[in-house]
Amino acid sequence: MGGIFVNYRQGNHIEAVRDLRERLAEHFGDEQVFLDTASIMPGDRYPDALRQRLTDCEVLLVGIHEGWADERNEAGARRLFLEEDWVCREIDLAMRMGTTVIPILLDGAVAPRAEQLPAQLGDLANRQAHSLLCRSWTTDLLQLIALLEHRVARTWHPIPAGRRSQVMQDRWLGTAIAVPALVSVGFAFTHEGAQARPGRIPVAYLVVGWSVSLMCTLLVTGFVVHALFRSTFDAWERELHSVRHETYVRRTYPAAVTIVLFALFGVFRMGELGVLPSLVVGLVVVLAVVRTAAASIQATKRDEDQWTRWPQALPVPVSRRVLRRAIARLDARTRLWSSPLTREQREKASWVLDDIGRALAALADETRRPRLTWLAQDQPWLLRTYILWVALNITVTAAHTLPAALSGPGAWRDGVLTVVVALVSLVLALGTVELGYRRQLWQRRTVLAEAAERRELLANRLAALGSQARAKPSAPAARPEELKEPT
Repeated sequence: MGGIFVNYRQGNHIEAVRDLRERLAEHFGDEQVFLDTASIMPGDRYPDALRQRLTDCEVLLVGIHEGWADERNEAGARRLFLEEDWVCREIDLAMRMGTTVIPILLDGAVAPRAEQLPAQLGDLANRQAHSLLCRSWTTDLLQLIALLEHRVARTWHPIPAGRRSQVMQDRWLGTAIAVPALVSVGFAFTHEGAQARPGRIPVAYLVVGWSVSLMCTLLVTGFVVHALFRSTFDAWERELHSVRHETYVRRTYPAAVTIVLFALFGVFRMGELGVLPSLVVGLVVVLAVVRTAAASIQATKRDEDQWTRWPQALPVPVSRRVLRRAIARLDARTRLWSSPLTREQREKASWVLDDIGRALAALADETRRPRLTWLAQDQPWLLRTYILWVALNITVTAAHTLPAALSGPGAWRDGVLTVVVALVSLVLALGTVELGYRRQLWQRRTVLAEAAERRELLANRLAALGSQARAKPSAPAARPEELKEPT
């Protein structure tokens, strides 16, 4: 548990001790500051409670008031020299355990000399004391808190990892591919020109040709992007992944506006084909804009929350954007910190570095996954969509060629088209999946090397910031909610 143990002797200064405890508890957390009258529950054996917290605490504050070393009992014996005196026993146990002991001089009290103390407490006279004066109580207390921050951390807990959104992205991608395919098949079967007519190509064949062409376009586009522009796109993504969402929007809104204008132009062009298609496309554009705006607001709030309530655990598996964003957030914080770091800053930064290390280990495991495992775990909807796509191509073609192939001798040649469409669709689907596998493998290995290098640089920076203080701090470190994330 650690924390602060307040050692004191009952007397007229008890109100000052209680106020000291309340202010420390407000800053570090109630369970981090122990005062017997406030922290021992009724019915507990106070000797056991005192020993337990003494052996666990990180700092012992010794409240010293005027005449503290010379206080006597009713018989005239000096209390510090009595075997049953708990003030003496607490200080002795803390010093024997190597706990940091800080004398607190209350309202002008003078630090005791070694000859005024029992032999086992003689070293207390060598400890640098801190004064708390009534006329400068607030300032002196802030200085004490700043001093304690380097040894005691506030109570904090990491935020659990959020749910990964890759599944939703896969569903949107699958829907964007499957819906047009199903609509095209329905159009091919219901259109009055679907059946073959002399001198005309059946609509079903046109639909299948369009479908295969689209599969080919996706494969060729993916190959060109991966082979020629992968480094360029990765550098662009690396920069966008590490910035705040507001900055991300400012840098990408021209592309978004261009897409919306293009979609609106398409709506007007669709008007030539009829009112209903125009309304459908217009509705899709409006819904997309509203959905994008809502997602942007949510992302902005999530960014602010993760900065204020830092740190947050990384999900496993972790996406490249989330990993880069976590590293950028730690980098931004360490640039705002000054040396030496507080105990809380050291603990949180070390925890984040360890969490990044765990994410990198999981990412390294992902680079060793076989293709089917990658598809099943990362792209389940993409896998199902391509299976459906290939099946629809074969079904539409077979529905219009097999009857002809079975109609008479020599007509079997028409059935060859079904086999050709099946093979071409399958090759294109497998080629696209293989390209996607190789691209994600390259992306993971690239971000793995990049993140490991940045993690090492951050660890070195934290080690440099963690040097010993050379001057007495004058004010506590700023709380996370008091700092604004740089743009």
